[in-house]
Amino acid sequence: MNSAILTEVMAGILFNPRYVALDTGTIDQMCKGASADAKQLFSILRSGDWIPFLTYHHLEELACHENDDVFERRCDFICTLPQVACMERAGRPASVGSIIDLREYEIEFLLANPNATHHEIIESVRPKVRSGFYSGSQLLNENRQWLEFFRTTNLAEIRRRTKAETANLAHFPISDMKEAVPRKGEAWNACSPQEAIANWKRKATWLKRQVDEHGDSRHMNSQELVRNFMSDVLDGALKSLAGGGDVFENYLEEAQVDRNRLPTNARIEDVIYENVFVMNMGTHARNLLKNKGEMLKLIRKEALPSWLIWQELDRHIRQLPNAEAGNLGDKDIASFGPYLDVLNTDKRIAEMLKQAGRKDQLLLSVYQRVPERRGLKGLIETLRNN
Repeated sequence: MNSAILTEVMAGILFNPRYVALDTGTIDQMCKGASADAKQLFSILRSGDWIPFLTYHHLEELACHENDDVFERRCDFICTLPQVACMERAGRPASVGSIIDLREYEIEFLLANPNATHHEIIESVRPKVRSGFYSGSQLLNENRQWLEFFRTTNLAEIRRRTKAETANLAHFPISDMKEAVPRKGEAWNACSPQEAIANWKRKATWLKRQVDEHGDSRHMNSQELVRNFMSDVLDGALKSLAGGGDVFENYLEEAQVDRNRLPTNARIEDVIYENVFVMNMGTHARNLLKNKGEMLKLIRKEALPSWLIWQELDRHIRQLPNAEAGNLGDKDIASFGPYLDVLNTDKRIAEMLKQAGRKDQLLLSVYQRVPERRGLKGLIETLRNN
Protein backbone atom coordinates (compact mmCIF):
# COMPACT_ATOMS: atom_id res chain seq x y z
CA MET A 1 0.00 0.00 0.00
CA ASN A 2 1.19 3.55 -0.78
CA SER A 3 2.85 4.97 2.39
CA ALA A 4 0.80 8.19 2.27
CA ILE A 5 -2.44 6.20 2.18
CA LEU A 6 -1.20 3.96 4.99
CA THR A 7 -0.42 7.01 7.13
CA GLU A 8 -3.92 8.37 6.48
CA VAL A 9 -5.52 5.11 7.48
CA MET A 10 -3.46 4.74 10.67
CA ALA A 11 -4.37 8.28 11.72
CA GLY A 12 -8.04 7.52 11.24
CA ILE A 13 -7.80 4.39 13.36
CA LEU A 14 -5.69 5.88 16.14
CA PHE A 15 -7.75 9.03 16.62
CA ASN A 16 -11.20 7.80 17.61
CA PRO A 17 -12.47 6.16 14.41
CA ARG A 18 -16.07 6.74 13.44
CA TYR A 19 -18.29 4.02 12.06
CA VAL A 20 -20.88 4.16 9.31
CA ALA A 21 -23.13 1.25 8.34
CA LEU A 22 -23.81 1.42 4.61
CA ASP A 23 -27.17 0.50 3.10
CA THR A 24 -26.97 -2.14 0.36
CA GLY A 25 -28.49 0.38 -2.06
CA THR A 26 -25.56 2.70 -1.33
CA ILE A 27 -23.12 -0.17 -1.88
CA ASP A 28 -24.73 -0.84 -5.26
CA GLN A 29 -24.23 2.78 -6.29
CA MET A 30 -20.64 2.66 -5.08
CA CYS A 31 -20.01 -0.48 -7.12
CA LYS A 32 -20.94 1.38 -10.29
CA GLY A 33 -18.59 4.13 -9.18
CA ALA A 34 -19.02 6.45 -12.17
CA SER A 35 -20.90 9.32 -10.51
CA ALA A 36 -19.21 12.27 -8.84
CA ASP A 37 -21.07 11.49 -5.61
CA ALA A 38 -19.82 7.89 -5.58
CA LYS A 39 -16.26 9.12 -6.09
CA GLN A 40 -16.63 11.64 -3.25
CA LEU A 41 -17.95 9.01 -0.88
CA PHE A 42 -15.19 6.59 -1.81
CA SER A 43 -12.63 9.31 -1.09
CA ILE A 44 -14.12 9.81 2.38
CA LEU A 45 -14.04 6.09 3.10
CA ARG A 46 -10.42 5.85 1.94
CA SER A 47 -9.33 8.67 4.24
CA GLY A 48 -9.83 6.71 7.45
CA ASP A 49 -12.05 9.42 8.94
CA TRP A 50 -15.03 7.13 8.51
CA ILE A 51 -14.86 3.35 8.58
CA PRO A 52 -17.55 1.21 6.90
CA PHE A 53 -19.13 -1.18 9.40
CA LEU A 54 -20.23 -4.58 8.10
CA THR A 55 -22.51 -7.11 9.74
CA TYR A 56 -23.25 -10.74 8.99
CA HIS A 57 -26.45 -9.50 7.37
CA HIS A 58 -24.47 -7.49 4.80
CA LEU A 59 -22.44 -10.58 3.91
CA GLU A 60 -25.45 -12.88 3.87
CA GLU A 61 -27.23 -10.64 1.40
CA LEU A 62 -24.06 -10.63 -0.68
CA ALA A 63 -23.83 -14.43 -0.56
CA CYS A 64 -27.49 -14.92 -1.47
CA HIS A 65 -27.65 -12.50 -4.41
CA GLU A 66 -28.89 -14.29 -7.51
CA ASN A 67 -26.77 -12.28 -9.94
CA ASP A 68 -23.13 -13.42 -10.19
CA ASP A 69 -22.01 -10.09 -11.66
CA VAL A 70 -23.52 -8.17 -8.74
CA PHE A 71 -21.86 -10.58 -6.32
CA GLU A 72 -18.44 -10.03 -7.89
CA ARG A 73 -18.88 -6.24 -8.08
CA ARG A 74 -19.76 -6.05 -4.39
CA CYS A 75 -16.81 -8.27 -3.49
CA ASP A 76 -14.50 -6.05 -5.54
CA PHE A 77 -15.89 -2.95 -3.80
CA ILE A 78 -15.23 -4.38 -0.34
CA CYS A 79 -11.69 -5.32 -1.41
CA THR A 80 -10.96 -1.72 -2.43
CA LEU A 81 -11.70 -0.40 1.07
CA PRO A 82 -8.47 0.24 3.02
CA GLN A 83 -10.26 -0.58 6.27
CA VAL A 84 -13.57 -1.99 7.41
CA ALA A 85 -14.94 -2.71 10.86
CA CYS A 86 -17.19 -5.43 12.19
CA MET A 87 -18.34 -6.98 15.42
CA GLU A 88 -16.34 -10.16 15.81
CA ARG A 89 -18.05 -13.23 17.19
CA ALA A 90 -16.62 -14.24 20.56
CA GLY A 91 -13.36 -16.15 20.09
CA ARG A 92 -13.63 -16.18 16.30
CA PRO A 93 -11.45 -13.52 14.61
CA ALA A 94 -12.78 -12.19 11.28
CA SER A 95 -16.09 -13.97 11.89
CA VAL A 96 -18.58 -11.18 11.29
CA GLY A 97 -21.30 -10.99 13.94
CA SER A 98 -25.06 -10.94 13.50
CA ILE A 99 -27.95 -9.56 15.53
CA ILE A 100 -27.91 -12.86 17.46
CA ASP A 101 -24.31 -12.22 18.54
CA LEU A 102 -25.10 -8.59 19.39
CA ARG A 103 -28.04 -9.63 21.53
CA GLU A 104 -25.89 -12.17 23.37
CA TYR A 105 -23.37 -9.49 24.33
CA GLU A 106 -26.29 -7.44 25.68
CA ILE A 107 -27.71 -10.47 27.51
CA GLU A 108 -24.37 -11.29 29.15
CA PHE A 109 -24.09 -7.77 30.54
CA LEU A 110 -27.72 -7.74 31.67
CA LEU A 111 -27.37 -11.08 33.46
CA ALA A 112 -24.52 -9.58 35.50
CA ASN A 113 -26.34 -6.24 35.89
CA PRO A 114 -30.10 -6.97 35.95
CA ASN A 115 -31.13 -3.36 36.59
CA ALA A 116 -28.96 -1.82 33.87
CA THR A 117 -30.46 0.90 31.68
CA HIS A 118 -30.29 0.92 27.89
CA HIS A 119 -27.55 3.55 28.12
CA GLU A 120 -25.47 1.42 30.50
CA ILE A 121 -25.86 -1.66 28.30
CA ILE A 122 -24.85 0.24 25.17
CA GLU A 123 -21.82 1.83 26.83
CA SER A 124 -20.62 -1.54 28.10
CA VAL A 125 -21.24 -3.50 24.90
CA ARG A 126 -20.00 -0.83 22.46
CA PRO A 127 -16.29 -1.85 22.64
CA LYS A 128 -17.25 -5.43 21.73
CA VAL A 129 -19.38 -4.27 18.82
CA ARG A 130 -16.56 -2.09 17.54
CA SER A 131 -13.90 -4.75 18.02
CA GLY A 132 -12.87 -5.89 14.54
CA PHE A 133 -10.57 -3.95 12.18
CA TYR A 134 -9.43 -5.32 8.82
CA SER A 135 -8.64 -4.22 5.34
CA GLY A 136 -11.57 -4.92 3.05
CA SER A 137 -9.62 -7.55 1.14
CA GLN A 138 -8.49 -9.28 4.34
CA LEU A 139 -12.02 -9.51 5.76
CA LEU A 140 -13.43 -10.75 2.47
CA ASN A 141 -10.68 -13.35 2.05
CA GLU A 142 -11.28 -14.61 5.60
CA ASN A 143 -14.97 -15.11 4.76
CA ARG A 144 -14.67 -16.04 1.09
CA GLN A 145 -14.86 -19.78 1.70
CA TRP A 146 -18.34 -19.73 3.25
CA LEU A 147 -19.53 -17.08 0.78
CA GLU A 148 -18.55 -19.29 -2.13
CA PHE A 149 -19.93 -22.39 -0.39
CA PHE A 150 -23.28 -20.64 -0.06
CA ARG A 151 -23.31 -19.89 -3.77
CA THR A 152 -22.03 -23.20 -5.10
CA THR A 153 -24.48 -25.29 -3.05
CA ASN A 154 -28.21 -24.82 -2.64
CA LEU A 155 -27.80 -22.93 0.66
CA ALA A 156 -28.32 -19.54 -0.97
CA GLU A 157 -31.52 -20.74 -2.61
CA ILE A 158 -32.75 -22.23 0.67
CA ARG A 159 -31.97 -19.02 2.53
CA ARG A 160 -33.77 -16.89 -0.07
CA ARG A 161 -36.82 -19.12 0.24
CA THR A 162 -36.73 -19.10 4.05
CA LYS A 163 -36.50 -15.32 4.19
CA ALA A 164 -39.39 -14.94 1.74
CA GLU A 165 -41.52 -17.35 3.78
CA THR A 166 -40.71 -15.55 7.03
CA ALA A 167 -41.44 -12.15 5.50
CA ASN A 168 -44.82 -13.27 4.18
CA LEU A 169 -46.03 -15.04 7.32
CA ALA A 170 -44.94 -12.17 9.58
CA HIS A 171 -46.48 -9.52 7.34
CA PHE A 172 -49.96 -11.01 7.08
CA PRO A 173 -51.01 -12.09 10.59
CA ILE A 174 -54.18 -14.15 10.67
CA SER A 175 -55.10 -12.80 14.13
CA ASP A 176 -56.22 -9.32 15.10
CA MET A 177 -52.92 -8.08 16.51
CA LYS A 178 -54.62 -5.19 18.34
CA GLU A 179 -57.19 -7.36 20.12
CA ALA A 180 -56.95 -6.98 23.90
CA VAL A 181 -55.70 -9.95 25.89
CA PRO A 182 -58.42 -11.05 28.35
CA ARG A 183 -57.52 -10.71 32.01
CA LYS A 184 -56.94 -13.92 33.92
CA GLY A 185 -60.29 -15.52 34.69
CA GLU A 186 -62.13 -13.23 32.28
CA ALA A 187 -64.42 -15.07 29.89
CA TRP A 188 -63.02 -15.37 26.37
CA ASN A 189 -65.42 -15.99 23.53
CA ALA A 190 -63.91 -19.27 22.36
CA CYS A 191 -65.48 -21.10 19.44
CA SER A 192 -66.24 -24.80 19.06
CA PRO A 193 -63.81 -27.13 17.26
CA GLN A 194 -66.17 -27.18 14.26
CA GLU A 195 -66.23 -23.37 14.16
CA ALA A 196 -62.44 -23.30 14.52
CA ILE A 197 -62.05 -25.53 11.45
CA ALA A 198 -64.44 -23.37 9.39
CA ASN A 199 -62.62 -20.23 10.55
CA TRP A 200 -59.29 -21.87 9.70
CA LYS A 201 -60.42 -22.54 6.12
CA ARG A 202 -61.47 -18.91 5.64
CA LYS A 203 -58.21 -17.57 7.02
CA ALA A 204 -56.12 -19.99 4.95
CA THR A 205 -57.86 -18.75 1.79
CA TRP A 206 -57.31 -15.14 2.86
CA LEU A 207 -53.62 -15.72 3.64
CA LYS A 208 -53.01 -17.43 0.29
CA ARG A 209 -54.57 -14.47 -1.52
CA GLN A 210 -52.51 -11.93 0.46
CA VAL A 211 -49.26 -13.76 -0.26
CA ASP A 212 -50.08 -14.06 -3.98
CA GLU A 213 -51.18 -10.43 -4.38
CA HIS A 214 -48.99 -8.56 -1.89
CA GLY A 215 -46.29 -10.99 -0.84
CA ASP A 216 -42.68 -11.65 -1.76
CA SER A 217 -43.19 -14.98 -3.53
CA ARG A 218 -40.18 -15.01 -5.86
CA HIS A 219 -38.47 -17.95 -4.16
CA MET A 220 -41.30 -20.03 -2.75
CA ASN A 221 -44.49 -21.97 -3.37
CA SER A 222 -47.25 -19.95 -1.72
CA GLN A 223 -49.75 -22.80 -1.68
CA GLU A 224 -47.33 -25.15 0.07
CA LEU A 225 -46.27 -22.42 2.51
CA VAL A 226 -49.84 -21.60 3.54
CA ARG A 227 -50.87 -25.25 3.77
CA ASN A 228 -47.99 -26.21 6.06
CA PHE A 229 -48.26 -23.10 8.23
CA MET A 230 -52.02 -23.24 8.64
CA SER A 231 -51.90 -26.96 9.48
CA ASP A 232 -49.66 -26.12 12.44
CA VAL A 233 -52.01 -23.27 13.41
CA LEU A 234 -55.04 -25.56 13.39
CA ASP A 235 -53.26 -28.21 15.45
CA GLY A 236 -52.38 -25.61 18.09
CA ALA A 237 -55.90 -24.15 18.13
CA LEU A 238 -57.59 -27.52 18.54
CA LYS A 239 -55.14 -28.44 21.29
CA SER A 240 -56.04 -25.25 23.20
CA LEU A 241 -59.76 -26.00 22.83
CA ALA A 242 -59.33 -29.60 23.93
CA GLY A 243 -57.32 -28.68 27.02
CA GLY A 244 -60.37 -27.86 29.12
CA GLY A 245 -60.61 -24.98 31.57
CA ASP A 246 -59.53 -21.51 30.47
CA VAL A 247 -58.98 -21.65 26.70
CA PHE A 248 -56.87 -18.49 26.58
CA GLU A 249 -54.58 -19.78 29.34
CA ASN A 250 -54.21 -22.96 27.28
CA TYR A 251 -53.28 -20.78 24.30
CA LEU A 252 -50.63 -18.94 26.35
CA GLU A 253 -49.22 -22.24 27.56
CA GLU A 254 -49.07 -23.56 23.99
CA ALA A 255 -47.21 -20.37 23.00
CA GLN A 256 -44.85 -20.73 26.02
CA VAL A 257 -45.82 -17.26 27.19
CA ASP A 258 -45.97 -16.36 30.89
CA ARG A 259 -48.85 -13.93 31.44
CA ASN A 260 -46.81 -12.11 34.10
CA ARG A 261 -44.29 -11.07 31.43
CA LEU A 262 -46.91 -9.27 29.35
CA PRO A 263 -47.41 -5.50 29.68
CA THR A 264 -50.46 -3.95 31.30
CA ASN A 265 -53.37 -3.83 28.86
CA ALA A 266 -51.55 -6.33 26.63
CA ARG A 267 -52.72 -7.07 23.11
CA ILE A 268 -52.35 -10.15 20.96
CA GLU A 269 -49.24 -8.69 19.30
CA ASP A 270 -47.57 -8.56 22.73
CA VAL A 271 -48.19 -12.30 23.07
CA ILE A 272 -46.73 -12.88 19.59
CA TYR A 273 -43.57 -10.87 20.32
CA GLU A 274 -43.12 -12.55 23.69
CA ASN A 275 -43.42 -15.94 21.99
CA VAL A 276 -40.73 -14.99 19.46
CA PHE A 277 -38.50 -13.72 22.26
CA VAL A 278 -38.90 -16.88 24.34
CA MET A 279 -38.04 -19.02 21.30
CA ASN A 280 -34.96 -16.87 20.63
CA MET A 281 -33.88 -17.17 24.25
CA GLY A 282 -33.63 -20.91 23.72
CA THR A 283 -30.96 -20.25 21.07
CA HIS A 284 -29.16 -17.75 23.30
CA ALA A 285 -29.22 -20.16 26.25
CA ARG A 286 -27.57 -22.89 24.17
CA ASN A 287 -24.94 -20.52 22.79
CA LEU A 288 -24.14 -19.04 26.20
CA LEU A 289 -24.35 -22.39 28.03
CA LYS A 290 -27.02 -20.96 30.34
CA ASN A 291 -30.35 -22.19 31.64
CA LYS A 292 -33.18 -20.70 29.59
CA GLY A 293 -35.60 -20.55 32.52
CA GLU A 294 -33.10 -18.75 34.73
CA MET A 295 -32.34 -16.27 31.94
CA LEU A 296 -36.04 -15.50 31.49
CA LYS A 297 -36.39 -14.79 35.20
CA LEU A 298 -33.85 -11.99 34.89
CA ILE A 299 -34.42 -10.58 31.41
CA ARG A 300 -37.42 -9.02 29.72
CA LYS A 301 -37.24 -8.34 26.03
CA GLU A 302 -37.73 -4.57 26.37
CA ALA A 303 -34.52 -4.38 28.42
CA LEU A 304 -32.39 -5.34 25.39
CA PRO A 305 -31.69 -2.33 23.13
CA SER A 306 -31.30 -4.41 19.96
CA TRP A 307 -34.55 -6.28 20.62
CA LEU A 308 -36.57 -3.12 21.23
CA ILE A 309 -35.31 -1.56 17.98
CA TRP A 310 -36.06 -4.73 16.03
CA GLN A 311 -39.54 -5.04 17.53
CA GLU A 312 -40.57 -1.44 16.87
CA LEU A 313 -39.33 -1.59 13.28
CA ASP A 314 -41.24 -4.83 12.82
CA ARG A 315 -44.44 -3.15 14.08
CA HIS A 316 -44.04 -0.40 11.49
CA ILE A 317 -43.01 -2.71 8.65
CA ARG A 318 -46.22 -4.68 9.08
CA GLN A 319 -48.14 -1.52 8.19
CA LEU A 320 -46.62 -1.47 4.69
CA PRO A 321 -48.92 -2.79 1.95
CA ASN A 322 -46.48 -5.42 0.67
CA ALA A 323 -44.21 -8.01 2.25
CA GLU A 324 -40.53 -7.82 1.25
CA ALA A 325 -37.81 -10.25 2.29
CA GLY A 326 -35.25 -7.43 2.19
CA ASN A 327 -36.91 -5.84 5.21
CA LEU A 328 -35.59 -8.66 7.41
CA GLY A 329 -31.97 -7.66 6.88
CA ASP A 330 -32.80 -3.96 7.21
CA LYS A 331 -34.29 -4.53 10.67
CA ASP A 332 -31.28 -6.53 11.78
CA ILE A 333 -28.72 -3.97 10.57
CA ALA A 334 -30.66 -1.06 12.10
CA SER A 335 -30.50 -2.84 15.47
CA PHE A 336 -26.76 -2.05 15.52
CA GLY A 337 -27.65 1.66 15.33
CA PRO A 338 -26.91 2.73 18.94
CA TYR A 339 -23.38 1.36 18.66
CA LEU A 340 -22.47 3.24 15.47
CA ASP A 341 -21.98 6.88 14.56
CA VAL A 342 -23.97 7.01 11.32
CA LEU A 343 -26.64 4.60 10.11
CA ASN A 344 -27.16 4.82 6.36
CA THR A 345 -30.52 3.22 5.58
CA ASP A 346 -33.27 3.49 3.00
CA LYS A 347 -36.04 6.06 3.28
CA ARG A 348 -38.65 3.58 4.54
CA ILE A 349 -36.59 2.45 7.52
CA ALA A 350 -35.56 6.05 8.19
CA GLU A 351 -39.20 7.15 8.30
CA MET A 352 -40.11 4.25 10.61
CA LEU A 353 -37.30 5.18 13.00
CA LYS A 354 -38.53 8.77 12.93
CA GLN A 355 -42.07 7.74 13.82
CA ALA A 356 -40.95 5.32 16.54
CA GLY A 357 -38.58 7.94 17.93
CA ARG A 358 -41.51 10.18 18.81
CA LYS A 359 -42.45 7.75 21.56
CA ASP A 360 -39.14 6.24 22.63
CA GLN A 361 -35.78 7.81 23.44
CA LEU A 362 -33.74 4.82 22.26
CA LEU A 363 -35.42 4.81 18.86
CA LEU A 364 -34.95 8.58 18.65
CA SER A 365 -31.22 8.17 19.31
CA VAL A 366 -31.00 5.69 16.42
CA TYR A 367 -32.94 7.99 14.09
CA GLN A 368 -30.57 10.84 14.95
CA ARG A 369 -27.76 8.76 13.45
CA VAL A 370 -29.55 8.58 10.09
CA PRO A 371 -28.58 11.26 7.53
CA GLU A 372 -31.36 13.84 7.38
CA ARG A 373 -31.04 14.07 3.60
CA ARG A 374 -31.51 10.85 1.67
CA GLY A 375 -29.24 9.40 -1.02
CA LEU A 376 -25.50 9.65 -1.56
CA LYS A 377 -25.53 13.45 -1.30
CA GLY A 378 -27.13 13.30 2.13
CA LEU A 379 -24.67 10.67 3.35
CA ILE A 380 -21.69 12.65 2.05
CA GLU A 381 -23.01 15.80 3.69
CA THR A 382 -23.43 14.02 7.03
CA LEU A 383 -19.97 12.46 6.96
CA ARG A 384 -18.28 15.74 6.00
CA ASN A 385 -20.09 17.75 8.67
CA ASN A 386 -19.40 15.39 11.57
